[in-house]
Amino acid sequence: MYKHLFLLISILFSLSSPCVHAERYYFQHLGLKNKLSQSSVLCITQDRNGFMWFGTKDGLNRYDGSNFRIFKHNHSNPHSLGNNNVNSLHENKDGKLWIGTDDGIYIYDPLTETFSKLTCKSQDSLCITQPIVQITTDTQKNIWIAVESQGVFLFDNDRQTLTHYAIPDAHLLSSICIDQQNAVWIGYNGKGLYYTDDHFQNFRLFQTQEGKNLFTDDQIFKIFPEQHNTLYTGSAKGGLKSINILTRTVTDLLPDSSQTESIFVRNIYPIDKKTLWVATERGIYIYNKETREIQHLTYNPNDDYSLSDNAIYSLYKDAEGGIWIGSYFGGIDYYPTQYATFEKYYPIIGQNSLSGKVVREFCEDEDGNLWIGTEDGGLNKFNPKTKEFSPCPLAGLHYNVHALSMDNHTLWIGTYSKGLYSLDLKTCRSRHYLMGHAENTLNDNNIYSMCRTSAGQLYIGTTTGLNLYNHETNDFTRIHKMDGIFVFNILEDSKGNIWFATYNSGIFKYNPRNNSWKNYVSTPGVPHGLPYNKVISIYEDSKQRLWFTMLGRGFCSFNQDTEEFTTYDSSQGLANDVIYKIVEANNDILWLTSNKGLIRFDLKTKTSNIYADNNGLLTNQFNYSSGIKSKDGTIYFGCINGFIAFKPESFTENTYFPPVAITDFLLFNKSADIGTKDSPLSQSVTYTREINLKYNQNSFAFRFAALCYAAPEENYLSYTLKGFDKEWYSTTKSSTASYTNLKPGDYTFCVKTANAKGEWSNDIKSIHIHIAPPFWKSPWAYLLYC
Repeated sequence: MYKHLFLLISILFSLSSPCVHAERYYFQHLGLKNKLSQSSVLCITQDRNGFMWFGTKDGLNRYDGSNFRIFKHNHSNPHSLGNNNVNSLHENKDGKLWIGTDDGIYIYDPLTETFSKLTCKSQDSLCITQPIVQITTDTQKNIWIAVESQGVFLFDNDRQTLTHYAIPDAHLLSSICIDQQNAVWIGYNGKGLYYTDDHFQNFRLFQTQEGKNLFTDDQIFKIFPEQHNTLYTGSAKGGLKSINILTRTVTDLLPDSSQTESIFVRNIYPIDKKTLWVATERGIYIYNKETREIQHLTYNPNDDYSLSDNAIYSLYKDAEGGIWIGSYFGGIDYYPTQYATFEKYYPIIGQNSLSGKVVREFCEDEDGNLWIGTEDGGLNKFNPKTKEFSPCPLAGLHYNVHALSMDNHTLWIGTYSKGLYSLDLKTCRSRHYLMGHAENTLNDNNIYSMCRTSAGQLYIGTTTGLNLYNHETNDFTRIHKMDGIFVFNILEDSKGNIWFATYNSGIFKYNPRNNSWKNYVSTPGVPHGLPYNKVISIYEDSKQRLWFTMLGRGFCSFNQDTEEFTTYDSSQGLANDVIYKIVEANNDILWLTSNKGLIRFDLKTKTSNIYADNNGLLTNQFNYSSGIKSKDGTIYFGCINGFIAFKPESFTENTYFPPVAITDFLLFNKSADIGTKDSPLSQSVTYTREINLKYNQNSFAFRFAALCYAAPEENYLSYTLKGFDKEWYSTTKSSTASYTNLKPGDYTFCVKTANAKGEWSNDIKSIHIHIAPPFWKSPWAYLLYC
């Protein structure tokens, strides 16, 4: 009965699951809680300094990887942004940011951090005053502007002149693009696709070979030029189309027979030579131009890593290769460059997924399936090939699984408080064992560890001792040597010795050949002894070295010849002293789980690197004894939010040196204005190289940031004030350096960044600071005194 039920549930799960071969995308989110000015992100760009810019319906936002700086209209400041509805962004070749708003064009000068309206007049004495549809550029870097109700404008950067092209039905204008031959393409709402290759002397409707207007009753939101005389169009009713300009043939690229409505496309962005990301009202479609494969990404309210909203308006790929997504209600989503690819598995309501969050145990069967025990959702069967989960075919199994062991085709399942289960994977028959008063029963219902030895013996560790299962009599033998001892982990080494890690009694070694026992405990003052008695896992590597992890003193290796322990902990640079599990990769690399993330430990150099949630982990806190290396080389680790899977050989090094920017200068904890009376700043501090201060302006601070978005916690900043500091001080992400009551004199503030490998950049940003003495201590005053 249970077998048939199991098969039925598996089929139902498979029908509801997404494409098993599709790549998983895990998005980071930025929104109102991160101080974004408004959640409708209509446009995105990155400037040459590395700052990210986001235009919303209520303000312009600049992001440095940690903080947003918001620019809005200020009635009392004539140099503020004139309109808060930002529709389009473009950085000109001179580094100035052009902002298309509902009130024309405003230009941001990063040198002065001021805005000015584009007020120059065209040849027909027309100024741009209406809402901006789109800003784009041609091959000569001239700026083209589509303006609602006014038509098309061309701004010549060299001549600084504005040319107006009065096109028909300008109130229906909805998109513009300049192709590689500098032909101008115009998309309308309900009128079609038009083009000109002679500066609007001739303005033609594009028609197919059959003479058909494709967009008669449609609105074109995006036109994107491609090589080989190809255009891509995105529209409200026509979805994504590919148009061959020469042959006038048209191909629909997003046919979706499962949808009763057409796909509403707002934006198209080329991620690489073969991949388009398509922003729609139903999420994002990823289109592979070579294989024509389509992947659909949508918002899932039960999945924290999905898109934040389905109404996608803007897309952008930054200098690191990360992808930014702006939606109408969900703010910003970010898909960083994947230097380390961690597959994430966690519970998602309504989808085929893990049944519990807190993953405790892994066990691989002979078919390559993983059996996963959780502490809050029972037992799961996972197929690594299909990426699908199957419900446990064992009725009545307790939800809190603490131990798993494979014994031929029998899976042993140890639970917390509910004893031990055995499950025959071929017949689905099961047995349940509980603690009893008789000597041949379990000594406790709290099962924490199990180990099947090469001789076929099954050891069961509990919170109060050790049991040995008797296959012939189907009962247990209590090992009284371990009575009252919390047995946390068990391992048989390559020599046939059985090792027991205990929660507060150190390590026990049992030699079954001569029936001898030895206990290793922590003893103060004993060099090379066991450093701590709370031992929670054991591992033997490929060179037959034994490793033990501890709940508070890192981990240690054990030399069986000298019986000496070598300890590695935070005093030697280890990120955390709680190490839950060790799994070996190749080439003398150990992977360790901790409370601070995943640690890669190089046995040759005795150095370590840390991977945290910003690198793609579910959380920085892993779980006890939870990890396995499968037969195909995949490493799995369980944590308190699910589990991760990865192959270390797929990782690439993050050698990117992020640009560093000094973002603010503060006098007495207040940002200094630019160009005002008594302000030492005549231009933005980002571009300032010298600051002159009065004697009573001797308390100040600098804010600075590494403009890195993929993994900002991996990039370090270092700063010093020459003339005052005796050393360089290190920090991460964005930071503030404060100095108070400095003496008159000359100083130089310097800041630099390092990449994820710890290599420091040669690009050092510096500002010279001169603090003048008070008049009564100036050279002129001393002359008067003489």
